[in-house]
Amino acid sequence: MELISIKTFAVAALILSLTTIAFSARADGSTDVKSLRIGMEKGNPPWSYQAGGAWLGVNANLYRETLAKHKIDIEFVGYDNYLRTLSELKLGKIDAAGKYRSTEVGQQTSSGDGMRCASTPIYHRPWGLFGLSSASLPELTDINQLKNYRVGALYASKKTYTRFMPIDKLTFVRNSPQLARLLQSGRVDLVSSTPLLAEQWRKDYQLETKEVLRLTTITFHLCFSTRSLGVDEATRLADLIDLGLEGSSPRIFDYP
Repeated sequence: MELISIKTFAVAALILSLTTIAFSARADGSTDVKSLRIGMEKGNPPWSYQAGGAWLGVNANLYRETLAKHKIDIEFVGYDNYLRTLSELKLGKIDAAGKYRSTEVGQQTSSGDGMRCASTPIYHRPWGLFGLSSASLPELTDINQLKNYRVGALYASKKTYTRFMPIDKLTFVRNSPQLARLLQSGRVDLVSSTPLLAEQWRKDYQLETKEVLRLTTITFHLCFSTRSLGVDEATRLADLIDLGLEGSSPRIFDYP
């Protein structure tokens, strides 16, 4: 019996040791995590897209530069849309993904939905409604005026828009290129977008737009799965990566 107990103890100690080496956090708040599987939305320039087998775009550059500071390797995993990416994050099928949040919601670390997110904004994106420059659209001053227009937005924004817009005036699509084509087709009068994205549409689709209403500013967060990483490790990573982002080089936000 004594021999069995010693063997059992030795095996348990070995397993604990290997677990600690592969996946642990030190007392100073840093991490020993060596790699992360990060979910990315496919075909969504300038934020994330693939060319020649490589991941490019604002988000890809942001992840690489930020996580390189902590010697964390990245494996990108592509999904067809933002909602699918978030769903896989919550289920623990990937370790991390970006998440958008309006500044009106606040900047607290998210503790629900199976994830932990950096509490300080990574960067801001002005968010508003854009229409064709050739259209006779007035500059709007009140969000309630949108009820007079047909608006296109991403499915990820559905809850937001249905709070103040009749559903029959709304058309939802899954990614930014689909938004551009929706506006170009004349099926909607305005689309929910950002200045950087509107500028990219001018290059890609020769689509000249103008901002009609500035809604607010959205903030981009890097979130970690509590299911794949564990609650403690996801929380430590969120705190660590958040602190490491201060003073990040502005060049990571440039789109080539």
